[in-house]
Formats: sequence, C-alpha cells, structure tokens
Amino acid sequence: MFSSVPEDAKIFINSGATGFGEKFAHLPVIILKELKINTFSKIDSRFTISFESNSGISYTIEASHDLKEWGKVGEVQGTGSSVEFTDWREALFQKQYYRVKMAE
Repeated sequence: MFSSVPEDAKIFINSGATGFGEKFAHLPVIILKELKINTFSKIDSRFTISFESNSGISYTIEASHDLKEWGKVGEVQGTGSSVEFTDWREALFQKQYYRVKMAE
C-alpha cells in the first residue's frame, strides 16, 4: 500500500478523525490542530495575523485583490503554539484579502 513512500514520511490527519493510532502502515501519525486565528489587524497599512500552528508544519500566507487569483506573500514555520505574520509589502490594491494554508 505504501511501498514507494519514503521512510521519513508522516501521515497528517485532522483533529477529530477516528480510527488512527500512533502509526498507520508503519508511518507516524500526526494529528493536526484546527487552524485558529487569534488576532489580525491592519495598522499603518500593514496587515498582521496571529494563528495557532502545528509544530514542524509550514504555512503559506496568500493574498488576493479579487478572491480569484492568489499569490504567496510569505511563509511561517509552525511552532506548536501561536505564530505571527506581517505583510511588509507596499499596498498594491485598495482592498486586499488574505488566507493561510498549510504549505504543500
């Protein structure tokens, strides 16, 4: 089933999933915390967001002016606790939307 998967691979599952132990097919199982936004603000034209992270997981911060096309504006390494990202770019559009995703 997982014969071609590298030995250092991990299985990530969402919190609340059932039927998993500490290992699945000899691979370690990591239960992800739900992505929870703690705070966000826009002061002096800078957008800052703080969110709960999973240790060892990278998060991509993306921005869009139209909710159709998204571009990466930064990346944050998860610590297992709250992390913060500030967009230091000059404002390109009158309105800007942001989202946080686990990096692929």
